[in-house]
Amino acid sequence: MDFASMLSSYDGAAAAPAPAPARIPKKSKESRLSRDERRLRDALEQGAQQALSDARRAVADRPPKKRIAVCFTIVDGLPHERCWRRWAAELEKRGVDVRFYAHAHRREKAQRSSAWLAERMIRDHYETRWGSIELVRATLALLDDALRDDPALVAFASETCVPIDVDAAAALVSKPTTFLQCTCRPDNGYARERQWEKVDRVIEAAKICKADQWVAL
Repeated sequence: MDFASMLSSYDGAAAAPAPAPARIPKKSKESRLSRDERRLRDALEQGAQQALSDARRAVADRPPKKRIAVCFTIVDGLPHERCWRRWAAELEKRGVDVRFYAHAHRREKAQRSSAWLAERMIRDHYETRWGSIELVRATLALLDDALRDDPALVAFASETCVPIDVDAAAALVSKPTTFLQCTCRPDNGYARERQWEKVDRVIEAAKICKADQWVAL
């Protein structure tokens, strides 16, 4: 073999890539666990599944809640307090627990008006006025307090509301149903000017709905 042939064979050998090093397969998480660790993991998974199953069974077997939360947004008193207390007493005879919560615009005057009402005033207070965001915040604060007692039904009312039908309330709490009456268009010029036109700059007019304060959830 001449020198040129030897040189060409040398260059080819030098250009050949070196063989890749053999890879050592990594152990999976499963294989890295010891036998005791796998047993502990399986026991925990089975225990969690059993606990979840027991919780679902307990919820299914639990008798329905019979509690109504009535949330008042008032000015400075509850004129029909006696009616509400009598209504609650009649419901309690039917096994329905009624709890009251109140937010007053003039808090101190409302507390002086009735010791019973003062005991049911929520801690949070807002300077509410008609159509204000503070009225929304007061309503949410009432709802927050009411939900802490885990009611089946939450009803919102104003100081001028009067309870009428005990049987209807008992039926509602036995099979809770949301009652909400709303409209998606202004029903007069005042509503259009003072309500719809106040928010249609940020919300599409077709998506604006207005509901009365008196709802049950």
